[in-house]
Amino acid sequence: MRNIKVADGFTLIELMVTVAILAIIVAVAVPNYTESVKRSRRVEVRNLLLENVHFMERVFTENNRYNTNLGVATVLPNLTSPRQGTTQYNISIRAMDATSYTLQAVPASGSGMAGDKCGTYLINQTNQQLNDGNTETSAVCWSR
Repeated sequence: MRNIKVADGFTLIELMVTVAILAIIVAVAVPNYTESVKRSRRVEVRNLLLENVHFMERVFTENNRYNTNLGVATVLPNLTSPRQGTTQYNISIRAMDATSYTLQAVPASGSGMAGDKCGTYLINQTNQQLNDGNTETSAVCWSR
C-alpha cells in the first residue's frame, strides 16, 4: 500500500495572489472611504453655516442691524463643526457691520479637513456662497 501525501497548507504563489488581491481592494476602498467621510463633513459644516445665517437674520429682524450694539459682540450659536466630537471646522464671523456680514468655516489645524480641496467656506448676508483657499470651484464645494 502506498501512502498518499495530502497538502497541508497554501503554496507561496497562492498566498502572494491573495495578498495582491487584498492590496488592490484596499488601494481602491480607502481613498473612496476617506473622500466619503470628507463629503459628509462638508455637508455638516454647510448646514451649520446656514443655521448661523438664519440666526443672523433673526438678529437683524429684532434689531434692524446685524451688529446688535457697537460694544456687544454677536455670538453665533454654532462655533464648531461637528457640534460634538473632534472639531473639523471652526466657525466665526469674518466681517460684520450694521448692514452686512460674512461668516466663515475654517478647517481646524491638524484635523482631517486641514488642506481640504474646498478650503474655507464663506457665506454672506446675500447668501453668496464662496470658498477661500480652495482648489475646487465654489459651486462644486457648495453643491456636494
